[in-house]
Amino acid sequence: MKQINKYILATFIAVLGLFACQDETLTFSDTLLGLEFYPVEEGRSWTYRMDSTIIIGGGNTIANTSSFLKEEIISSFINGSGDTTFVLNISKSPSLGGPFRTTNTWAIEKSNSRVVKIEENLGFLKLAFPIREGNEADNTFFDQQIKVDIAQQQIQPYKGWRYKVLSRGNQVNVAGEQFINVTTIRQADNQVDFVNDLEQRYVIEQYAPNVGLLSRTMEIFNTQCGTPCRDEPWIDKAEEGFSVVQTLVEYN
Repeated sequence: MKQINKYILATFIAVLGLFACQDETLTFSDTLLGLEFYPVEEGRSWTYRMDSTIIIGGGNTIANTSSFLKEEIISSFINGSGDTTFVLNISKSPSLGGPFRTTNTWAIEKSNSRVVKIEENLGFLKLAFPIREGNEADNTFFDQQIKVDIAQQQIQPYKGWRYKVLSRGNQVNVAGEQFINVTTIRQADNQVDFVNDLEQRYVIEQYAPNVGLLSRTMEIFNTQCGTPCRDEPWIDKAEEGFSVVQTLVEYN
């Protein structure tokens, strides 16, 4: 019996040693996690064309505008969680050639588990790692019922938001440039999560490896015409709200 016990003990120790060796070599590369889809370092910048539509006064007025927005990482620091926070200088211009005028300071917090972007003191989950098709997560770190002033109208743009990875590995053309292995993220779509005839909350983002955000489509509309107008385009039946199409035009 003593010999059997010694054999069992030796086998058990050998198995533990095997798992220990496996643990030492079990690592997740940046590529496996998908960290390259949101590259961040000081000096990086992205310039986007912003095409906006705002509906005012019960749908009687539609204002269309185009401008350019630049995001530039100007500094970084280690935050309280031990991860790095990158400081973004936000500037805008009516034309791509500038001049760009600084309008705000935002931040990006990136770790091996997620990227959180802080805009106007509101935190949004941009990517969750590893990036896998079908993955879902909460994506707002604030009360989704908050109201925002849009053209002298108070709207709740963030109701029902939820992050989901729709697809990976696509090829897309953005502003005349071809990108491969693109990941598409749904930040909101209340026509999928819960059918709502009176409110449209739709946000889709596309990311390319070693580039970052390629494009963003955002539709925030309200209407009082529910079932009778169900098949009409939101831009036609909306009585208040806005849409924004954000397209990458320059980056480094």
